Amino acid sequence: YAAWSRNFLLKAHQLRPQDKVTGLLYSRACFFEGKYVEQNKIKRDSLFMEGALTALSIVLNIDSKEINSETILNPGESQYLLVEKIENVKESSLPALYMFGINLGEFIFSKPVRKRMQQRDLLESLYHRIYSLDPIYDFGSPMRLLGTLYSRLPGMDLDQAKVYFDTAIRMYPNCFSHRIAKAEYYYIKSGNKESFYNELSQVVNLDPTIIPDIMPENLMEQGRAAFLLK
Repeated sequence: YAAWSRNFLLKAHQLRPQDKVTGLLYSRACFFEGKYVEQNKIKRDSLFMEGALTALSIVLNIDSKEINSETILNPGESQYLLVEKIENVKESSLPALYMFGINLGEFIFSKPVRKRMQQRDLLESLYHRIYSLDPIYDFGSPMRLLGTLYSRLPGMDLDQAKVYFDTAIRMYPNCFSHRIAKAEYYYIKSGNKESFYNELSQVVNLDPTIIPDIMPENLMEQGRAAFLLK
């Protein structure tokens, strides 16, 4: 169903590339399928990059064919200019900037440490800009993004990662993505196995329907929690 939905949105987006709403829905569909459905790593990465490029084209107000993965990932002048544009994005572009951020994060955070570190400046600027525009956007997700960033990049303040995760969970305890990210990234990085299992066990026993807008994601995260507990 997820793949069918994404393909439908892709066709709609191709027919009306200027329609930002359709583009954002397509970007979110790429993220959902890549994170929760697709098992092949290469296909997952392709979905995340497609979602990131689609969202970024909306942020920059250009045709998505004008940019590619090298525009984003290659260190140098083009990435420097991209960071500069991100740091000056207006609040009206937050939905697209956020979709760019979550897709790009999934693409980068699964990579080896060296490749993650190559994108540190970009991710820091991107996630802090999203947070500065609205820290509670999408049920506090900017805080989760920063918590993940501080957990996944060497040399970052791990205590600050905990602050971001804890704040997101305290404000939105029924957004399971915050809890899973804290367990998967912060608790593993800090070596706290007991808290890792406790957090995941809580997720398994919570009601995923309390926030209808994110019920599909919560159901998927609940399944991931059960898998990680095995």
